[in-house]
Amino acid sequence: VVGPTLDAISGLGLLLGGDDNAIYLNADVLPGPGMRHAEARVNGDDFLETCLSGEVGRECAYSLGWSVDPRALGPYTPNDVSEMRSLMNRHSLIERSKGVVLAVNARVLSKDPSAFDDILDEMTGVQLLVWTGSGEPPVSGGIIDGIVKHFRGRGAEERIGFDCQIAPTYLSGLWNDTLVTLASIHWAIKNSWH
Repeated sequence: VVGPTLDAISGLGLLLGGDDNAIYLNADVLPGPGMRHAEARVNGDDFLETCLSGEVGRECAYSLGWSVDPRALGPYTPNDVSEMRSLMNRHSLIERSKGVVLAVNARVLSKDPSAFDDILDEMTGVQLLVWTGSGEPPVSGGIIDGIVKHFRGRGAEERIGFDCQIAPTYLSGLWNDTLVTLASIHWAIKNSWH
C-alpha cells in the first residue's frame, strides 16, 4: 500500500515544495502499552525503508506511533521511546525527512509523560502529537492540563500538539476518565487469566 501511495503522490505533483508544506506519512510501527503482546500494525523498518527509498519519501514528514490500547494500566516506558529512537536512527530519519512527529495516546501519556523527556531534549526535530482514538471517550481537561504542565515545565510546550476529544464539562470528563480506569482494571484482570 505504501509504495503505490508514494507513486500517486509523485504522479499527482502533491509535493508543493518549501518548508511550510509537508505530507505526513503515518504508521503505528511499534507495539506499545496494552499491545506489547502483539506485533506492530506496520513493520517500522519495512515502512521507513519503502518510504525513504525514493525522493518522495524524503520530501515528506513522518508521524510514527505505537499500537496501544487506551485501557492500558501502564504508561509509555523509556524502553518504548528507546526502540523508537533506534528505529529512527537506523534510517537517519531526522536527516532524511521534513520532520518527525511521535503520535501518543493522551490517556497513556498522562500516566508518565517523562518517558519522552530525553528524546525531546536530544532530538530537536521531534515533536509529539497527543491524540484520542475514535472509539475512545473524550478525556478530561485535567489530563490535558497535566500533560501541558509537564512539558511547559521542561520548556518543550511548543513541540506538543493535540488532536483530542475533550469532555465539555469537568464532571463529564471525570466520569469518562473513571469509566476508562474501571475498564482498564477489568481488562487487565481478564487478560491476566489468559
